Amino acid sequence: MRHLGWLNAVPKPREGSKRSEHDGRRRIERFKDDGIVAAMPPNPAPHVIKWLFEIGLTEENGMGESPLSWREINEWQAATGVPLSAFEATLIRELSVAYLSQKRKSDSENSPPPWAEKIDR
Repeated sequence: MRHLGWLNAVPKPREGSKRSEHDGRRRIERFKDDGIVAAMPPNPAPHVIKWLFEIGLTEENGMGESPLSWREINEWQAATGVPLSAFEATLIRELSVAYLSQKRKSDSENSPPPWAEKIDR
C-alpha cells in the first residue's frame, strides 16, 4: 500500500523553488499523462486488496483523511455479508494506515518512491 500512497500523493514544489504553485495532480496522473507505467509489487492477497478498495482506502473525518476505522470495516462487513477473519480485518486496517502514512510522507516532489533502495554514505 505504500506504493499506492506515494503514487496518490500530490507533490508540492520544495520550499524556495521558483515554482510556488503545484499543478494539483497526483503522481499517478502525471505518470499516466507521461505514458509511464508504475511497477507494482506482487499481490499475495488480491481478495483482501479488493475488499480494501470496496471499503475505501481511507475515510474522511473533520480534519481530513484518516485510516479506516474498525467501525467502517464492521459496517462494510454487515452491509456486504462478507465475513472477515480477524487476520483479514486487521490486515485491512494496517494497509489503510500504511497507505495514508506513506501518502502524507510523499507530498514533497523530491520524496523518493518507497521501493527505491537506500544509499549508505
